[in-house]
Amino acid sequence: MTRNSSIQRRRGALLVMALVAIVITSAVIANAVRMVLIAQAEQQRLHARLQLETLVTDALQLEAARLAQDADANGPAEWTVSPEDWDLPLTGVVVLEKAETDGQTRLIARGRLQLENGDVQQRLTQTYTINPSE
Repeated sequence: MTRNSSIQRRRGALLVMALVAIVITSAVIANAVRMVLIAQAEQQRLHARLQLETLVTDALQLEAARLAQDADANGPAEWTVSPEDWDLPLTGVVVLEKAETDGQTRLIARGRLQLENGDVQQRLTQTYTINPSE
């Protein structure tokens, strides 16, 4: 009986050690998966931010070029890029405003990325000043 009981204790100890090893391994794997998901979400936010910056910059450049051709031109007040038109599941919207102060024309572009329901995910505002000599 002593021999059987000592074998059972060893088996029990091995079983406990195996379970502890499984729990530790599972925790390490879960943490690694969580870190990968966080990194992926950050990459998606960065990608969306770069797309928004490109959209706003392009809108400003096109409007500045249009105004260089015709200073009285009234371009589109709002640009919209739907999710089908680019690789984001968000709608990109840029609202352009033209303000004239002290003989200079300022273009203001307010861009945003929004979900279908209208919730805004990111915003960006850029200003471009057109000097009369340009």
